[in-house]
Amino acid sequence: MNAEKTDDQIAKEKAAVAAMKSAAANMQSAISRINTLEQSLKSVDWHLQQLRGTLGEGLYAHIYPIKGNEKSVISLRKFIDDLKASIAEVMP
Repeated sequence: MNAEKTDDQIAKEKAAVAAMKSAAANMQSAISRINTLEQSLKSVDWHLQQLRGTLGEGLYAHIYPIKGNEKSVISLRKFIDDLKASIAEVMP
């Protein structure tokens, strides 16, 4: 049994190690971005809750959808509740 590695085997192992290091760095970068996004969503959720507490029951706004031209009138408290529900759907 030959215990010595060929130059080709050594090169393949070095390439595999480099690929694993690159994958680990990419995963760490993705985790960092996810953490930043989660903290941002938590902050937005908190600010929405603070804003909701300052609004009266009878406050309405004209909301225009992203697509289309039909505006709707909605309670700002309901609008904030809908936004908070959207955040809650994606947060752990």
